Amino acid sequence: MNDRVFKDVFLDPKDKFLLKGFLESILKVKIHRIIIQNIELYEGNVHLRRKHLDSLLDTNEGVINIEVNTSTCYQTVIRNFAFLAKIYANHTLRGEKYQSKSKFIQINLNYHSRDKEYCRVYHMQDDKKKKIVENFTIYQFNVDKYVNLWYTKCKEKIKENKYLIMLGMNPYELEEFSKEDKEVEIFMNKLNRINEDPAFLNLIDYEEDNIRWMNAMKEEARERGLKTGFRKGKKLGIEAGKAEGRAEGRVEGRAEGRAEGILFTAKNLLKNGMSLTEVSKNTGLSIENLKSL
Repeated sequence: MNDRVFKDVFLDPKDKFLLKGFLESILKVKIHRIIIQNIELYEGNVHLRRKHLDSLLDTNEGVINIEVNTSTCYQTVIRNFAFLAKIYANHTLRGEKYQSKSKFIQINLNYHSRDKEYCRVYHMQDDKKKKIVENFTIYQFNVDKYVNLWYTKCKEKIKENKYLIMLGMNPYELEEFSKEDKEVEIFMNKLNRINEDPAFLNLIDYEEDNIRWMNAMKEEARERGLKTGFRKGKKLGIEAGKAEGRAEGRVEGRAEGRAEGILFTAKNLLKNGMSLTEVSKNTGLSIENLKSL
C-alpha cells in the first residue's frame, strides 16, 4: 500500500471509523478526538523536493504524523525524522514560552524492510535510557513481517494485529480475512471502491510510472558505477602487478648477483691454491659444488 491509497482509505474527514480503530490498535490507547490537519509542512523551502507529510493528526493522545514508506533507506529515515522535528518545533515554539504538554508521535509503516523486528520504538534518551524529552516517540512497524502472522493461523495474534496485517495483504488474502472480521471487510470495500475509480487509477499509474523511472535510473547508475569500478580496479590491478613484478625482479636479481659473486670468489681462491675445505668455509659452498667449478 502506498501513501496515496492509505490517505484515501483512512483520512476521510466524514468517516474516521477505520482511522480511530487503526490508531487504537497499534498505539494501545483510547482515541476519542481526531482532527485531520493540513499536511503542508515546508512551505517556502525550495531546497526540499517533497513539501508535505503523508498525514498529520491532532488527537487527544497528541500530535500524530503517519508516514507510509515503500523504501526504508537511510535517506527516508532522515527525511521522516526531519518531518517530526519540524512538527515538534512548530507546536513547541509558540507564544512567549515553550509548550511541552502535547505528545508528538510518528508512525512509520515500512514496506520492503530487512529489519527482523516487528516493531521498534524510539525515544530521545541517553545511554542510560534517561529521556531528554518525555513527549517525543517514533514507531517503526515492519508491515511485511506482520502479514506473515496471517499464515500462522494464530487467532489471538491475528486479532491483536489485524490493522497492520491487512495493510500488506493481497486481494485474495484480504477477501478471506474479511469473512472473519467486520473492520477488515469495511477496509476491503473502501479499497475496492478506490481501485475502481478511473481517476484514481490514472493517478496511481502516474505515480508508479515515476517510481519505476526512478528505480530504472538508479539501476542504470549502479551499473555505470560497477563498470567504472571494474575498469579502475583492473587498471589498479595491472599497475599493482607491474609493481609487484618489478619488486620480485629486483629481489631475484640481487639473489642471482650474490650467487654469481660467491662463485667468482670461490674460483679465484681455488686458483690461488686454497684448499677445498678452506674455500668451503669462506664461501659457504659445499665441497661437491666446488669440485664442479
